[in-house]
Amino acid sequence: MAALHGATVNPQLRLAGMAHMTKSISKLSAELHQMRLDQALATSLALALGEGWDDKISTGIQHLRGASTLLNNVLVQRNINMQLGQLTEEDAKRLKFLVNTYVYLDVIARLAATEEQDHVDLDLVLQAVNEPLGGSIMVEIDPLMGCATTLFPLIGKVAGLIQRIRKTSTNSLNIVSEANELRDQLLSWQVPKEIADPRSTFRHAVDTAQAYRQAILLHLHQAVPELDSDSSYTQAKEILTLLAKTPTSSHTLIIQIFPLLVGSCEVVSSEDRDWVCRRWEAMMQRLSIVNVVSCWKIVQEVWRRRDLHACQQAQRLSSKKFSRKLSPGLFIPPDLKRKMVSADTVLDEDFFDASGQSDLLIQSHDKRNPKRRMTSDVAAGFNMGVASGHPMPSLTRRYTDVTMLSLDPEYTCFLDEEIDDSFTLLYCWLLAAKSFQRNSGELGWVFPALSRYARML
Repeated sequence: MAALHGATVNPQLRLAGMAHMTKSISKLSAELHQMRLDQALATSLALALGEGWDDKISTGIQHLRGASTLLNNVLVQRNINMQLGQLTEEDAKRLKFLVNTYVYLDVIARLAATEEQDHVDLDLVLQAVNEPLGGSIMVEIDPLMGCATTLFPLIGKVAGLIQRIRKTSTNSLNIVSEANELRDQLLSWQVPKEIADPRSTFRHAVDTAQAYRQAILLHLHQAVPELDSDSSYTQAKEILTLLAKTPTSSHTLIIQIFPLLVGSCEVVSSEDRDWVCRRWEAMMQRLSIVNVVSCWKIVQEVWRRRDLHACQQAQRLSSKKFSRKLSPGLFIPPDLKRKMVSADTVLDEDFFDASGQSDLLIQSHDKRNPKRRMTSDVAAGFNMGVASGHPMPSLTRRYTDVTMLSLDPEYTCFLDEEIDDSFTLLYCWLLAAKSFQRNSGELGWVFPALSRYARML
């Protein structure tokens, strides 16, 4: 443990630490049946802590699984010794320290690991070893859990529920109901009033316990958004406010990793982020373990992705506003209205009949207005389904970029912009009908544009 802890300063110590860990595991496996139960439990917890301090291993979950079996045997032996009157006060304190350490590591592992832990009733475990001896009603502050000893079983239940949620695509009614019950229990939890700690840091332990409760409420809210809760930012602000009341010189700083991690990820303002940076730096300097460094890297990555997402959203919003300013909707300002286009301005190569002769040349011999005759006849044939003065030509579309570039802005402003609602499609249909009445030659670009919009929508 000493070598792995010092490896953060001197990386060469990691090789020695891993060698000692391998030897310890081998000895534990060979001598387990000859060891005292409390010794075996202490060795398993030390191995779990050592793995958590190694920068190549994320959790000590495997050693905790082995420790859970030893834990049951320890509690059975403790009850037997208590009934026989052989449980000394020194043994009781030692078992209390080991069991509370196991509960703390087990709960933190559940929060960090994706795989489910072995089911252990943490309430019964803690109740068995934390009963005051000698008729005292005072509760001592634990080195790891502080005054939140009764809160950690609830945190463990929430962590177990979230592990199940990760395996599902949606939250079932059973999950929502169970999450709501856990939330009610967390909201009703209170710090024990009978705390045996004359030190001035008692208030720091209380604030840390409340920060843990608020952090697990935020964790539950993000996993089950169906619950009625405050926003993530509001809850994170409460967490960090509680932690800000604790100075960096307090001994409770070493157990504030989880609430600081949960709260830091939701920080947005630069001023609050500066405080978070200083807090993580103080914690890394105080503890000097790779777990804290990894948590700080996670926070920084969350900030980077959050800022990138906010920047992309702002760009999309700006693009939509710019698009709406360019597009006149159904109202076209006078300066952008199209002038009347005569039939002579339409290229002869755009439309041909079955014989290859231009339909516009046929209509040019008519004494009436050629454009009016063309639009009325074609519209009649298209809308009514009957023959007009001239038969409907067999149209061959020849779509070119030149045709697209020659169009007026009010018809092309949407072509290169992102389509965000179905109203735009309706607008395109209206433009198609309007342009058909003006000049049937524009059908060459209207229908491809409508097809493009349909695919985008």
